[in-house]
Amino acid sequence: MKKSIFGLATFLFVSLSLFVNQGCHNNPSSPNGNPTITPTTGFWQVTYFFDRKDETIDYQSYLFDFQNNGVVVASNSSANFAGTWRVYMDDGRQKMDLDFAGTHPSALEELEDDWNVIEMTDTFMHLENVSGGDGHVETLKMEKR
Repeated sequence: MKKSIFGLATFLFVSLSLFVNQGCHNNPSSPNGNPTITPTTGFWQVTYFFDRKDETIDYQSYLFDFQNNGVVVASNSSANFAGTWRVYMDDGRQKMDLDFAGTHPSALEELEDDWNVIEMTDTFMHLENVSGGDGHVETLKMEKR
C-alpha cells in the first residue's frame, strides 16, 4: 500500500511539475491565442519614436541589447546604460515594461513605460503607450540589427 501511495504521489508531483513548467516557459497565450513573444537576444535599434512629434533622431546613436535574463543595455558612443525589460499579460493584452536604472539620459527616460505590444517578431517590434494624462499615443518601433 505504501508503495502505491508513494508511486501515485511521485506521479502527481512529476505531472504537476511538468504542467507548471509548461505554463511558465512555453510562452503564455496572448489575447488572440498566439504565444507571447519576447524580444530575441541581440542588438536592436529604434527606427521610429513618436511622442506628440517624431523624436526618432534622439535615438539614432543608441543600440539596445536585449538579453535573455531580462536585462537590456542601451549603448551610445559615450556610455552604456543598464536596465530591465519584461513581457507579460495584463487585462488580456500583451505588455512590455522597460526600466533603466540610475542616472540616464532623458531619451531613455522617455522609453520607461508599460508599452502595449502591437506587433513583435524576431526582427521587429511595434509598441504603443496611451498617456495617462491626456490620452495621447506614444509609438515605439525597433528593428533587430
